[in-house]
Amino acid sequence: MTPLARRRAGRRRTSDVSAETSKAREGTKPRGTGCGSRERPCRTIGQAVKNSSDGDLIEVGPGTYSGTVIINKAVEIYSTAGAALTLIRDPDPIQLVLVTIRVSGVTFGRLNGGFTIVGTKENLGGGSGGAGIEGGGNDVFDTTIVGNILEGHTFGISIGGAARVRLEGNVALDNVRGFLVYATGTTFTGNAAIGNEVGIEAGSEYANELSGNTIIGNSQTGFHFRIPAQTAARLVIHNNNIYGNGDAADGCGVINESGGVINATNNYWGKADGPGPNPGDRAYGACLARGNIVTTPFATTSFPAVPANAQ
Repeated sequence: MTPLARRRAGRRRTSDVSAETSKAREGTKPRGTGCGSRERPCRTIGQAVKNSSDGDLIEVGPGTYSGTVIINKAVEIYSTAGAALTLIRDPDPIQLVLVTIRVSGVTFGRLNGGFTIVGTKENLGGGSGGAGIEGGGNDVFDTTIVGNILEGHTFGISIGGAARVRLEGNVALDNVRGFLVYATGTTFTGNAAIGNEVGIEAGSEYANELSGNTIIGNSQTGFHFRIPAQTAARLVIHNNNIYGNGDAADGCGVINESGGVINATNNYWGKADGPGPNPGDRAYGACLARGNIVTTPFATTSFPAVPANAQ
């Protein structure tokens, strides 16, 4: 049931989107100007964004939504039924980006209120293409992406050139790169990258925090850092599960190409005695393309494994 549209605290207007979206490609025209109430919900998320103003809240009911979403207003968008019951996909196999964030102050998803965004793995566009969610730009700040599941993309979530980014409780499954993060001041907490080629590729000129994440079973590596050497020591990579990544004998949990020293202490590497070969992950030898990785002290038991929306 679509929730009641309401104004909160006299300042936030709430717009509704209904699961009737799936009919839009079957000859039914999306509702236009005036949609967004309980009685007249918009049939596409994009139409709800178009009808919104900065500061509005857009509530999306359960269902499958076809087509792309361009967010060019400072709104919060979340699903009322959670990611498992709220899908965004596009039937066009060469569609490059399904959700694009173009302005500052956007929140997309909530814990237990996100979206499953499904690609085809045929959308392998070059550059920054092929993303489930793409955001960033030199003038984009304060982006929050929470509680989403990304599957079958070149990049599950791609963030570049932005500042003050919060990524929390997202799950990347079966992508080329689960997360591509080239943004300053990123807080990356409680996410999971499972079964991608690369779990997380990150580069930044300033400090990033990556903690409490689960990085398991990615075929090439768990973390791949390409940040400048002079800032590598500012990275905080703690309390993560990092194992089962790369080749079973020689898999790298973390690859350092920065030329500096990365502090990767207090992580669980798949076994009680720290980084090493199968069943653990390495953080030495060939993993040190340029620079070093500090891993001691390390956790001897695993942390809680995955976000609740991946259960």
